[in-house]
Amino acid sequence: MRATLTVALVALCALQIVNGAEVQGWAQCGGTSCEGGGCSDAPWPAAVCSSGFSCVRQTQYYWQCAPHAALYAQCGGTSSANTALSGDHAWTGCPAGAECVRQSAFYYQCLPSAEVASPPQAAESRMRLKRPNAGRPIKSLTPRP
Repeated sequence: MRATLTVALVALCALQIVNGAEVQGWAQCGGTSCEGGGCSDAPWPAAVCSSGFSCVRQTQYYWQCAPHAALYAQCGGTSSANTALSGDHAWTGCPAGAECVRQSAFYYQCLPSAEVASPPQAAESRMRLKRPNAGRPIKSLTPRP
């Protein structure tokens, strides 16, 4: 029964993708388990999740239209409440104008795109704060006679 249901769902999803129809929330939108084979470990090219959902990798075989996380909410990481999705990666999308940003292996967060600094700028900014004496001559630490 379960195998029949799985095959029916995959066939239904493949039919939606071929016709370019919108993929409903929680439905498959990518992965290597597609009808006819030959699909890659990625979202299917014509897959468009319904509004408020993003195509997110669950396994190499199954990508799913999952709901977006709210702004500033967790969108990935190994410490998620959902252990099936847990891992050092983003496991859901963010609202329009936001990005899922890695804070650590345990926590990814939806941040507004305008607040996401490019790594070189952020590192340079931190260096300036930590080096207030940059450019000044270094005094000798050897004792005077």
